[in-house]
Amino acid sequence: MRQTDSIRRMVDEFARFARLPEPDLKPMNLAEAVDEAVLLQRAARRDIDYRVSADADAAILGDAGLIAQLLTNVLQNAADAIDGRVALGSQDGGWTPVISVHLEQAGESHSLTVLDNGKGFPSEERERLTEPYRTTREQGTGLGLAIVKKLVEQHGGQLRLGDAAGVDGLDGARVDMRFPALRAVPSGETVVADAMEK
Repeated sequence: MRQTDSIRRMVDEFARFARLPEPDLKPMNLAEAVDEAVLLQRAARRDIDYRVSADADAAILGDAGLIAQLLTNVLQNAADAIDGRVALGSQDGGWTPVISVHLEQAGESHSLTVLDNGKGFPSEERERLTEPYRTTREQGTGLGLAIVKKLVEQHGGQLRLGDAAGVDGLDGARVDMRFPALRAVPSGETVVADAMEK
């Protein structure tokens, strides 16, 4: 039964990955999407201290539904990493599970960073974790970060995986995403910056 559940979960994840639609891009506020995603995760995981620092105006050209899915996947991955650290018993007595989210302007882009104090990413072949079916979790499908990468790229952005390395006092994983900023021009029209520029 456990194997059947695991296979069903993998099939569901694969179907979701294979059916990702082309984004319907419209002007949206990334900060509002971040606040909504964190609010939902905070309600589901009251044991985790969610910290958010976000510029109020972070306009991008995005698909609100797909951005919500992207944020859910990243935040869930961070929560799973925290659970993984707890399972390993590698936290000290004063340890508190934390997920920290930063959204700020970075030149022509909006930089979104999610950090945690979970077990972190492996140092070897880390860049391959965004490939389908690559996972470090026993119950993982290996599609969560692959979906995130695809969604970021569909929005003209970039994704990087790293270490929290003491930022906000955290020592787990770091996920950096950059999205092209949407800015107004004198004619009243809007233009999208290239996230690859900066």
